Amino acid sequence: MTKLIAVGDSFTWGSDLSDSNGRKYSMSTYSALAATHLNYEYICAAAPGCSNSTISRRCIHHCETIKDNLFVMVMWTYTPRTEIYTKLNNPQIEKYDNFFTVSGWHGMDFDEKVQHWGAMNEGQREHFKREHVGYEKIGVAEISRNLVKYAHDNWFYYETLKSMVMTKLYLESNNIPYLFFTACDAAKPSNMNSSDDYIETFKNIALGANWSNAPSLLEWSRQNNYEVGFGSHPLEPAHEAYFNEFIKTTMTCGA
Repeated sequence: MTKLIAVGDSFTWGSDLSDSNGRKYSMSTYSALAATHLNYEYICAAAPGCSNSTISRRCIHHCETIKDNLFVMVMWTYTPRTEIYTKLNNPQIEKYDNFFTVSGWHGMDFDEKVQHWGAMNEGQREHFKREHVGYEKIGVAEISRNLVKYAHDNWFYYETLKSMVMTKLYLESNNIPYLFFTACDAAKPSNMNSSDDYIETFKNIALGANWSNAPSLLEWSRQNNYEVGFGSHPLEPAHEAYFNEFIKTTMTCGA
């Protein structure tokens, strides 16, 4: 049986969907619906909060582990997320993964995070408080604040485009069929404009990948007034409509 490997962040994991929690991905996402439609075994290699570098590495790791009869769906995400190869002990990550995703979120004050999320119950507040204290304790918050202060947008573009190019070349060199998608418009290579020739070269290579013609899931859901959950993730009706409108025909014909 063909195995469909879906890689991405919380949009592909299915955060805020009714059958998802911190330990189990959802079977109601656009990618899970594609696997069911094609009668493929579904392997979710996504994880909430992933950077694009993380997405690339998780994609390659799962393909190398599983090897045969694969079809891959990759949904790229926000460029300001990045990662570091760290000495930090992070018990939440798999043993193969010695990296830690870092974004501006990690360096916010706790009150800023509360304001960002809006209304939350006591359990959610306690979760984010524990998480916040942990980031401060192990140094991730400090790394985040320095990145926000010093890193140029071009660097984040480069990290994302490099990840796209590496994933493209890996999949194509191993004859693994795949489709690229975007969770948000910021992840589209065409929106990463730079006067740096090096970055533009990576951008042009990335644009040559096998991209789906589907719009970005986040903006499309907002434009069509689909309900979202606590973390602003589109809920089941949006995933179902996104699959039916943009993926079902493509997967039937091309997968």
